[in-house]
Amino acid sequence: MQKRRRKLAHDWERPPTHRSIGKLESLAYKRHARDLRTGHKRGIYFDDEAGDRAVEFIERFCKHSKGRWAGDPFRLDRWEEFVVRSLFGWKRAKTGLRRFLLALIQVARKNGKTTLASGIALLLTVADKEMGAEVYSAATTKDQAKLCFDEAARMVRKSAPLLRHCDVIGGKPHSRTNNVSVEALGSKFEPLSSDSETKDGLNIHGGILDELHKWKDPELFEVIETGTGARTQPLIFAITTPGSGEEGICWEQRAHVERILEEVVEDDAYFGFICEPEREAKFDDPKTWEQGNPSIDVIVQRDDLQRKSDRAKELVARQNAFRRLHCGQWTEQVDRWIDLDIWKECGGTFDPAILAGRPCYGGLDLASTKDLSSFVLAFPPIDERPWTYFLAWTWFPSMRFEHLNRTLKQPIRNWIDNGWIETTDGDATDYEVIRNRIKEAGDLYDIQEIAFDPWNAADLVNRLIEIDGLEMIKNGQGTGGMSAPSKGFERLLLQRRIRHGDNPVFTFCAKNVAIWTDANDNIKPSRRSSGGKIDTVIAAIMASGRADLHDTGVSIWETDEALA
Repeated sequence: MQKRRRKLAHDWERPPTHRSIGKLESLAYKRHARDLRTGHKRGIYFDDEAGDRAVEFIERFCKHSKGRWAGDPFRLDRWEEFVVRSLFGWKRAKTGLRRFLLALIQVARKNGKTTLASGIALLLTVADKEMGAEVYSAATTKDQAKLCFDEAARMVRKSAPLLRHCDVIGGKPHSRTNNVSVEALGSKFEPLSSDSETKDGLNIHGGILDELHKWKDPELFEVIETGTGARTQPLIFAITTPGSGEEGICWEQRAHVERILEEVVEDDAYFGFICEPEREAKFDDPKTWEQGNPSIDVIVQRDDLQRKSDRAKELVARQNAFRRLHCGQWTEQVDRWIDLDIWKECGGTFDPAILAGRPCYGGLDLASTKDLSSFVLAFPPIDERPWTYFLAWTWFPSMRFEHLNRTLKQPIRNWIDNGWIETTDGDATDYEVIRNRIKEAGDLYDIQEIAFDPWNAADLVNRLIEIDGLEMIKNGQGTGGMSAPSKGFERLLLQRRIRHGDNPVFTFCAKNVAIWTDANDNIKPSRRSSGGKIDTVIAAIMASGRADLHDTGVSIWETDEALA
């Protein structure tokens, strides 16, 4: 492999000119240039040779394992090289040890931050001249913590030089034991999550903190930070896409980095690289995309961003998700999902008699015995009519009327009088009433199956199966069970192919529902973040998900037409 020309420290005084950059990224380059001029006064200096060695290790020994570059050497993009050279090139004059002990990298998704983190983790494990190095990839869940580790394990397996020095265990789906070790150094790299059985007593040389914006509990962060105390030059390397709301450990760290870059506070041990447009930047502006995606036109493609931006214009929730995940913007609020103007376009009363005898699919959300419960039927399109019709039933216990009337601040009495909502006797919902209504619906309509939220539903579901002979399908409420049908429901709404009959309870829930989106674009309605009751929408999503699956033979989210 031909050795790349050595990049001197002064090469980084000028920011990139091939794309627009945001304020905080620009300040990171200016900090580097400023420290080159004045850092000696604070006892810091830049070691070009150390920066060279770090870059050479990653580019020479680490290879891509997925996608179009699978098997190719990992050639660092310009911003990645700036990060690596900064972390390993800056030193303290008194000791010759590394200056930076913590780093926060915030970029939009799919810019290669996990691959970069994997290379850095291997560098810390294999080539940092640290005996007994303990390096961990950490996250809130085991699966998330394994992403960086699995990539590193694949890198080792694809590199003959690394394989001569490293032993690899696991690094594959469902592996129970996962470890990359170097016997000659007594070092190791392993995944670690907040639900690991033990986290105390760690002697950490390197910590890769993945998707920091998901870390609601600061305990794991504190454990890792305090676990570096016995090391002379540890490195905590946190990577993240932006989150929402100005709270939590990630926002705290990001705000600290912002103050460092703006020279409000001085912290020579903390490196920050934040690719983030201004909050008022328009999400459909290509300059906004450039500011949040440092690898645009290399990894991230503009046509893909354009496609997702066009779709995001339709729904508020998709706009917030697009801003965070693809523009790199930190949003101030949770994602309200449904545009009420579009919802109104899908209204209009209709006579349920037109649906008599038609095949349909149900969704059942029992929520709580003291709260709203909903049952919804979704009728797929037939003949020349392109619409999916929805019929919804909602119940709550009569003795909870005053409480719900006060907390919901809605015309509940009017809803009851007009048959949009039904009360059951007592202070807990009578599930036998719900069962009877479902049986009555089954006499009028051809119910193929009913998807249900398994929480609190066992007794009623057993009776519907064993006594009434209905086909009941368990539908988990995590992203695994709800992302696909939620995207399907969203697609129907965008195409104005829903007919909800102006059901006011359904509309009330539609106004309230907020969506939660993860870094992989999985979505699900969030009861915690929503502005009120959303039970009818939950039931409708489950119903339409089953209807769509059976209508096409495959889920719409498995086709090219699915919303990404």
